[in-house]
Amino acid sequence: MKNRMNIEDLPIKYQEQVSKKLYPQKSEEFLGKLYEHIKDNIIISIEPMGKPRMTQRDKWKGRPVVKRYHAFKDRIRDIIPSIPKDTQWLNWTSYSTMPKSWSKKKKEEHKGQLRLSRPDRDNIDKAILDALFKEDSHVAAGLIIKRWDDGYGARIEFNFKKHEF
Repeated sequence: MKNRMNIEDLPIKYQEQVSKKLYPQKSEEFLGKLYEHIKDNIIISIEPMGKPRMTQRDKWKGRPVVKRYHAFKDRIRDIIPSIPKDTQWLNWTSYSTMPKSWSKKKKEEHKGQLRLSRPDRDNIDKAILDALFKEDSHVAAGLIIKRWDDGYGARIEFNFKKHEF
C-alpha cells in the first residue's frame, strides 16, 4: 500500500471511532480508505481566536493578546507547514470551549451548536489566513463555521477541497 498509516497517525476523533469498533476492520485496506477520506482534512487542537487590532506600538511592546495571536499563528504553521500557493478554497470549522460559568444544562443545550458570539468569524478567518499564507488574495472562497465544543475539545478543522454550491 502506498500510504501506510497507523491508527496513532489519525486525528483523535477517528482514533476513537476505530477503537470503539464502529468500524470492525482495522486492516490496511480500511486504514487506506479512511486516509483517502481525511487526507484533505486537518484537525488542530487549539482554541480559535480572532485577529486583534494592532497598532505600531505592538511591534515593540507586545500586548498579551498580540502575543497569544502570534503563538496561535505559530501553532498553526507548525502543524500545517505548507499549502499549495494556488489554493482557491479553504473551508474551516472552529469549535470553541464553553465558558466555565455556564451551568451543565446550558452547556448541554449548546453542545455542537453554532456559536453566535464573539470572536467574529471574519476575524478568525483573518488569523487563519495570515497563519497559512504570506499573501492570501488567491483564496477566493470557502465555507466558514463557528461552533461550540461538541465533546471533542476546542479545535479547528480545515478542509481544502472545493465545495459545490
